[in-house]
Amino acid sequence: GVGLGWNLHKEDFWSIMPEQISSLKVRGSYGENGNIQNLSDFGWQGLYNVGGRYNGGGIILPGTVPNPTLGWEETRVFDLGLDFGFFNDRLTMILDYYDKVTDNLITDVVLPASSGYNTVETNNGSQGSKGIELDLNAQLFAPGRPFQWSVNFNFANVKTIVLKLPDNGVEGNRQGGINIYDPNTKSYVWRPGYGGGAVFNAPASY
Repeated sequence: GVGLGWNLHKEDFWSIMPEQISSLKVRGSYGENGNIQNLSDFGWQGLYNVGGRYNGGGIILPGTVPNPTLGWEETRVFDLGLDFGFFNDRLTMILDYYDKVTDNLITDVVLPASSGYNTVETNNGSQGSKGIELDLNAQLFAPGRPFQWSVNFNFANVKTIVLKLPDNGVEGNRQGGINIYDPNTKSYVWRPGYGGGAVFNAPASY
């Protein structure tokens, strides 16, 4: 990651600004990082469960589907901000705009019951978040007074959407589902979006 800031009030040209504006800082940052905190220690290799019994003997059953291609989540964040000070910084305002995109999301995808497993951990698409944050702080009494009183106000507006889903051969790349008996075909068919599965239609942009 990298971040840069510029204290404009320390420049010579600041003398032309109204005296009520005591400080102004322009800053920006960009960073990338990876994340695997949602993974168990050896889950990507596949895990077995012990403790069950069959026909009088102990058994070992597969518990987690191996996924050797599972990779890191990758997050990119861009932030642009302004820090204002008014009346010798007795009133301050911090304004931020940020844009965050996470690729290769590590999520559990629901599997058909016939597979013998409930879910599998996989890298499943991209998610984006962007928004603004505003923070105001006012010191109501002059510095040095024995009694002080400050007031703070903050506001945030965030938009988070699914940007992309891997092509799974299902219309709209709908995720999750169950096997349902179809009396017309007299067979079980896979119905995505049932049994707690979510339905997503990823837009081209946001």
